[in-house]
Amino acid sequence: MAKKKINSAKKNNQKVSNSSKDSMVSKVEIREKRESSLSRLIGTLFIVFGLLLIGYGIFSYIKNNKNPQLDESLSSPSIADTVTAVNGENIVVKGIAEGFKKAQVYIDNELVGTAKIGKDGKFEFIQKIEDEGKYIVSVSAIKGFLKKIVTPKSDPIIVSVERTIP
Repeated sequence: MAKKKINSAKKNNQKVSNSSKDSMVSKVEIREKRESSLSRLIGTLFIVFGLLLIGYGIFSYIKNNKNPQLDESLSSPSIADTVTAVNGENIVVKGIAEGFKKAQVYIDNELVGTAKIGKDGKFEFIQKIEDEGKYIVSVSAIKGFLKKIVTPKSDPIIVSVERTIP
């Protein structure tokens, strides 16, 4: 008797599930795939444009990092505002280089850093000095983006660093 009830319950479930499948099939609508060539074309154009921008960025980075060309006809920056006697740990190089973007600072003919030149043409660079002594300071200026041009070095000045009290 128990077997009959189980078998009849299975038959009832199958009837319900078959009827629900039929109702779901009738509700599903099959659509034909539209031609999406326009959206594919636009997507492809954006990808190509993005790759071109990345390539240009890499090219600009490589070209931008090469050494600037010396132009002897340009005037050297002035470093007349630099203090020539220092008793602290820093040499402060101040000057004027109008029409340029960056100033390269040299101490004892060795490039120690660059300073950004303001809109007013003035710049300031601070270099920490370890030892006492006399240091030769000069500056050159750079302008240009893809084609960088550098001025000749300025007239050198001697900066004395003395920390001992006489």
